[in-house]
Amino acid sequence: MSAVLTLLRIKNLALVEQLEWQVQPGFIAITGETGAEKSIIIAALPLLLGERADKSLIRTGADLCTVEAVFSGNDLQKLNPQPAFATMVT
Repeated sequence: MSAVLTLLRIKNLALVEQLEWQVQPGFIAITGETGAEKSIIIAALPLLLGERADKSLIRTGADLCTVEAVFSGNDLQKLNPQPAFATMVT
């Protein structure tokens, strides 16, 4: 089994004040209406893997944002050797 996302927490990223998403086995797609913030969930994933973030991603009125995740599987070393936690501070 490759690495599988099992939990995603986002706080103060773009329009999302707080989100905790437990991904269930068998999940295959993110769908929803326009404006349902699907793109913010997708944008959070590279931050977990060490991509640099722009301060403009911090929610208006907040001092920092966080993105946390839990991955399971036997190929976790392929993700990135950095911890799966990202914080941005203004």
